[in-house]
Amino acid sequence: MVGRCAISRYSEVSTSDGIEHTWAEIATDVPCEIWPSGAAAAEGLGAGAGLRALSAWTVALPYGQDVTVRDRIVSSDGRVFEVARADVRTYEASRDCICELVS
Repeated sequence: MVGRCAISRYSEVSTSDGIEHTWAEIATDVPCEIWPSGAAAAEGLGAGAGLRALSAWTVALPYGQDVTVRDRIVSSDGRVFEVARADVRTYEASRDCICELVS
């Protein structure tokens, strides 16, 4: 794996002003490989019910890497992916994550 990425996990913290939404880095300098998951493009509802393009990508991480659905993976080139599915297998050589490109 020649690429590098960081993994962030979503959390909510209750404060006196309400709920604060944060992304906390749980891993940095993680080896990875990233490639498009298919040739088809799609559209879906994004924030504020606005229409946005959806782009599916596969991100391969080292086997045993802690990653869950809704985590964000930030590649070394600045792209941000949100994990939609994290495949865990008993025989895995790498942990493959199906992600959506966020930005």
